[in-house]
Amino acid sequence: MGATETFFEELAWRETGEVPSDVTGTIRFDLHHDQEVDRWRLTFKRGVMFVSREADGEPDCVVTTDRAIFDRMTTGETNPAGAVLRNEITFAGQLTLFLYFQRLLPGPPDAHDPRPPRVRQVRPTGETGARPAAAERSDR
Repeated sequence: MGATETFFEELAWRETGEVPSDVTGTIRFDLHHDQEVDRWRLTFKRGVMFVSREADGEPDCVVTTDRAIFDRMTTGETNPAGAVLRNEITFAGQLTLFLYFQRLLPGPPDAHDPRPPRVRQVRPTGETGARPAAAERSDR
């Protein structure tokens, strides 16, 4: 199984919440390779994503690119916005659906967040919940 198939298979099993519940529409991906075209459909409906290869109705957005470029996008090696600027990807229809789709793609494989990990502080039992600085200000 290639990177594109793996991406769409995993996408079909992702939890909801990555796309706002008011986003509704269908993107069709036309991926060209070896004189053939692979078609995938991604439908957003009230925050839930559906993946299929069926041609059900007219899509709201059509994304066309080379299969190798899409493979690199699904592994984080190619930035979709950069690919659009280089004219490696074309799309027609609702731009907002393409922008929401970009959120689902992974970041670069060698990227890391420079911020230190967030540590959750647990209060000892019996504290009021006010931070010390806030408590001092209220005494004034």
